[in-house]
Amino acid sequence: MLPRSNFLDYKKEGKTIQIKINNEILGDFVIDKNKGNFELDLVILTKHSRESKIYKKISSYPPVMRDLAIVLDKSIAYEKIAGVIKKSSALIQSSELFDVFTSEKIGQDKKSLAYHLIFQSDQKTLKSEEVDTEIKLILANLEKELGAQLRR
Repeated sequence: MLPRSNFLDYKKEGKTIQIKINNEILGDFVIDKNKGNFELDLVILTKHSRESKIYKKISSYPPVMRDLAIVLDKSIAYEKIAGVIKKSSALIQSSELFDVFTSEKIGQDKKSLAYHLIFQSDQKTLKSEEVDTEIKLILANLEKELGAQLRR
């Protein structure tokens, strides 16, 4: 994705359109006999790109997956919940929302959310007790910060 601050421009000459970014030629688009050819300078595109990839070594230890279901106010945004989950445990690799449930049984202004949580260490195989401790910490932080409760 190109940054918004870079100026993207074009110049049309005959059947060729020249595309520039910050006065550097990014590429040409040529229309010839009802077909178009596009040539792009990847060096210039990369130079003006704002995304960078950071690669991390894949752990040789197995991941542990657990499901967690919580009940909390409907007004609480998904991003807040995901943020609390992520910052609550250094071992959490990902959290994926897989179920949203609302019903009078859990409360008119409440919702139940269920997550797949994946835990993994780079140093060792995790024991079940270690993951249980992490889940208790996540639940404590969700309750403290968002008023969430474990769905029973």
